[in-house]
Amino acid sequence: MVSGLIILILAYGVYVGVRRGLVLQAIYTIGYTISFILAYLSCRWLGPKLDLIVPYPSASPHSYFAFFSQKVSLSLDRSFYCGIAFLLVLFGGWIITRIIGAYLYDLTFYPLEADLNRVSSALLSFVCNYVAIFVVLYVLALVPIYGLQKALNHSWLASIMIRYSVFLTHSFTQLLLAVP
Repeated sequence: MVSGLIILILAYGVYVGVRRGLVLQAIYTIGYTISFILAYLSCRWLGPKLDLIVPYPSASPHSYFAFFSQKVSLSLDRSFYCGIAFLLVLFGGWIITRIIGAYLYDLTFYPLEADLNRVSSALLSFVCNYVAIFVVLYVLALVPIYGLQKALNHSWLASIMIRYSVFLTHSFTQLLLAVP
């Protein structure tokens, strides 16, 4: 079920990217990249400020985590707040990027070679959507709710994304699990 939803989101993202065209999709990608960098730089500072605002279910020594060991399970609350801060900053940047992109809609019709336009914009859109889905899945993997952990563990695509994303898995593990 989760894998099917991920595939649908990625397919729709590729479709939207092709419709936007390379120039407009490149602007969206630049905006999302800037948002990602800002979120990466600010999540450790902002995360601890969210602990009184956002509830975190209590983890016990018997809590089940599909992707994390029992050794770190009792300290995942700080990682969760850092992840939520990351998502909040990323979402704010996404909104600003969408507003700017709406003003630049005419760039959709910028004349480029058709195949280059379609393939390149589809690839950029796929990468943006993949990263966004990865971040959401990784933060969800920090929540000690049995049903959620089981759903993520039983999804072959979510498991592959969380465990084996080349650059992202290592970076997010270092960012979120090394929170002091």
